[in-house]
Amino acid sequence: MGQAKVAVGPDVLDADDRAGVGPANPDAATVARGVLADPAHRYCRIEQELAAVGEETGFLGVVIVLGLYGVLLRGIFRTAKLASDRFGTLLAIGTFAMILVQVVQNVGMTIRVLPITGIPLPLVSYGGSSLLTSLIGLGLVQSVHRYRSGPGTSMEEPHIILDHDRPAPERVAVTQI
Repeated sequence: MGQAKVAVGPDVLDADDRAGVGPANPDAATVARGVLADPAHRYCRIEQELAAVGEETGFLGVVIVLGLYGVLLRGIFRTAKLASDRFGTLLAIGTFAMILVQVVQNVGMTIRVLPITGIPLPLVSYGGSSLLTSLIGLGLVQSVHRYRSGPGTSMEEPHIILDHDRPAPERVAVTQI
């Protein structure tokens, strides 16, 4: 019951340590609707974002979020395989490992298999440093992907054609018949 008081708050549980939902206890209705449905709790920081996604969108929402992580990780792994040099491969694998470990740790915390450590869920969690780190890593992977080797790609850097690089158009005399 101590964990429930910490999670829900002591004002929601009545004196007999029973949570009642209904007109006699309007604060408990917030728990029944979900913490994020209450406007007062909309911007509160939580550590288990996947649990919040599951509470608000259900099992299908969690499956969609994990599926999107799978698509993202598959693309990063594919980029690592097609990288043109060893540094690009290691950079992509490092970003892959960073995101994979964070997702596995966060899912493990949510289902109570791993201890709660406060590791954020990439691209979902509250906080600027985690988001910034994830976006920098994904930007570097995108750069590796741009200069990749593989079928249908060339190793030449892209060449921007400026106006002085183009030959002057030939002037054609138009004669009327």
